[in-house]
Parts: sequence; C-alpha cells; structure tokens
Amino acid sequence: MLSVVLSACWFCACWGIPDWPADGVADAEWVEQALEWRLSRGVDDCGQEMLALDALALEWLSKSQEIQVEIRTEDWPFLAFSPELTAPLIQLHALSMMQGRGIEKKEANHVMKRIARRTKSVRFRELKGRFP
Repeated sequence: MLSVVLSACWFCACWGIPDWPADGVADAEWVEQALEWRLSRGVDDCGQEMLALDALALEWLSKSQEIQVEIRTEDWPFLAFSPELTAPLIQLHALSMMQGRGIEKKEANHVMKRIARRTKSVRFRELKGRFP
C-alpha cells in the first residue's frame, strides 16, 4: 500500500515530463518544451529523469549558435549560497531567448525563488534574503 502511495506521489511530481526525443537527439522544439516544464519544478524533483533532461537540454544549448547565455555569479547573490540553482538560471535565460524576449532581473528572481522553494536540498529560509 505504501509503495502505491509513494509511486503516485512521484508520478504527480513528474507529471507532464516531456517524452524523450527520438534517437536521444534534442532539437529546439523539444528543448523549449523541456525548459518550460523543468522551470516549474525543484532542482531535485524526479531524480534521474530530471538530471537526464537537464543534461540533454544544456548540451543542446551549449552547441547552439543562437542561444548564448552568460551568467555572472556576482549578479546573482543566491548562487553563492545555492550553486545548484545555476542550471535552472541558465535554462531560464535560454528559454527567454528562445522565445524572443528578454528577461528582467525581478522576473528571474521570482522564478528562481519558486524553484528554490520547491527544492528539498535548498534551505530556503536562509536563502530567501539573497534575492534582491
């Protein structure tokens, strides 16, 4: 009985995860869909599936000529306290670029706060004052 409940909880947390791309090769459409889904979850949600999704999306982004993200850690004080938020911050900026829009620091901080709150490994009470 307990395993059914735990399985159901995992399933709910990972509901809507994008299907893996054909032949394991990401394209812009898959990456955009994956990033939209990913940015609504905590860093440590969905275990290995999240790690694989992050790896494939970040690999595609690193090879993209159109999407170039530069993150300066001194501009994002929360990164010094929770470096595990670096990948989602990169992904947030990349998604904004893919959608042809800029991102304001206030909006980015809002999204990153939400991700931090949903991440079990982040001590949010200690972190929340580091979002300007």
